[in-house]
Amino acid sequence: MYGGTIRDCTSGMSTWRNSTVNMYGGTIKNCSYYGIFQDSNNGKVNIYGGSIINNNEGIRVCSADSVTLTGSPVISGNTNGDLYYRLKDSAVIAKDLSVSSPITIGQDSNASGDYAVVKVDSADMLGSFKYINNTKQLFYNNNQIFVHGDSHSFKDATCAAPKTCTICGATEGVADNTAHTWGEGVLTKPVSVSDMHAWLKDNPAAFIAAVG
Repeated sequence: MYGGTIRDCTSGMSTWRNSTVNMYGGTIKNCSYYGIFQDSNNGKVNIYGGSIINNNEGIRVCSADSVTLTGSPVISGNTNGDLYYRLKDSAVIAKDLSVSSPITIGQDSNASGDYAVVKVDSADMLGSFKYINNTKQLFYNNNQIFVHGDSHSFKDATCAAPKTCTICGATEGVADNTAHTWGEGVLTKPVSVSDMHAWLKDNPAAFIAAVG
């Protein structure tokens, strides 16, 4: 799509059976279901420009499909989300994207929970997205934006790693040098680093057996 307007219909454009939608310009608006609908048959949607505005859902993102957002499109004002996730394992890539207002993310019941949302170039892209109605937070880690509840879900630090979020992999603090577990029947209480080194020196075979 290079120009013109698609409006006041059920769906503006759809992918079907390995097809691709490319949008460079024009406007899709006021559709009662979707601005762009991805059927889950390896469809691809590439948005380079244009406007997807004031639809029930902006782009419905289904499983096994991909959406690439680049350039300066206007994707806003879509009631249930500018990007509406049908399933959580969909691929959305934002590359060299510049938007004047954040793109909202929505989910239906099949996509409930927490997961990676958008692959991005850098942490600077975090401000280009928000969860619809600000009911969940978005967090950045390792070139991905994740949707959360109100905070990280940290698992305890170990001797090898700091506290780590089980959702997005973000870390906090440092590794806990006292949090060693030596295997059943060997040593299960915290020890100092010097005690650990002494034990390793005296029990190399037991250590190898413990860590498998």
